[in-house]
Amino acid sequence: MTIQDAMIKYPWLHEILRELPDEMISQVKVRRFKPNDTMIKDCCNNHYTFIILDGICYTHQTSETGDQFTLRKATAGDVVGFFGIYPNKADFDAAIYAKTTLEAAILPNSLVTQCFGTYPAFSANISRCVIERLHALVNLLSVCTNSPSHLAIITYLEYNYIFYAKSYPKSYSGPIEILESRQNIADFLGIDIRSVYRLLKKLTDDGLVSISNRKLYIDRQQYEALHQVRYRWSV
Repeated sequence: MTIQDAMIKYPWLHEILRELPDEMISQVKVRRFKPNDTMIKDCCNNHYTFIILDGICYTHQTSETGDQFTLRKATAGDVVGFFGIYPNKADFDAAIYAKTTLEAAILPNSLVTQCFGTYPAFSANISRCVIERLHALVNLLSVCTNSPSHLAIITYLEYNYIFYAKSYPKSYSGPIEILESRQNIADFLGIDIRSVYRLLKKLTDDGLVSISNRKLYIDRQQYEALHQVRYRWSV
C-alpha cells in the first residue's frame, strides 16, 4: 500500500498529512508488521515516527518479581517514536514490538522535524495523538495506584475495552477480547494473581465480563455496566 492509498483508506490519516507538500508526503512509507516483529529496536536511537494505521504494538516492563508485562501499548490512530525528534530527550531504554498484525505509516524523523511547527494542522494533530495516549496511560496508572483492587481492576478493564475497541468499526458492539493475561493484569496492578482470578470470577458472575476458553471478553453493554459500577463504588 502506498501512502496515497492509505490516506484514502484512513480519512483521519489524510487529515494529519493533508497540509504537507506532495514531495514530503512521498517520503512517508507504509509497512506491515507480523506479530512479534520488532518495530523499534532501540527507542534511544530511533530515527522514525510511526503512525499506527491498524493493529497493536507494545513495550515490556519488568515487575519486581522479574516477570515481563505490557505497560505501554499503542493502536490505530496513535503515534509512537515521536520523541526521537528531540536531541536531548530523556532515555527510554526499550524496544517496541508488534503484538498483532500491524500496519503503520513511517515518517523519517528528519521530515517530522522539518514539518513540526511549520505546518500548524500537522503539528497539532501529531501532538494530539501523542498527548491523548500518554494522558490516558497516566490517568490509568494514577487511578489504579490510588484505588482498592476491586476499583482498580474495573478501571483497567474499562481502559482496555476502549483501547481494543479502536481496532473495530465504530458500529461494532459485540464482544472484544482483552489480550492481557491474568499475570499481566496482576503485574500492572501490583496485586497477587489469585486476587485477579477472584475479582474476575466475581465480575463474570455479575455478568460484567465474559470468559470463554480462558479468554477475557467485554462487549459494549458490559463496558457501560462496568462504568456505572465503578462510578457507584467511587462516590
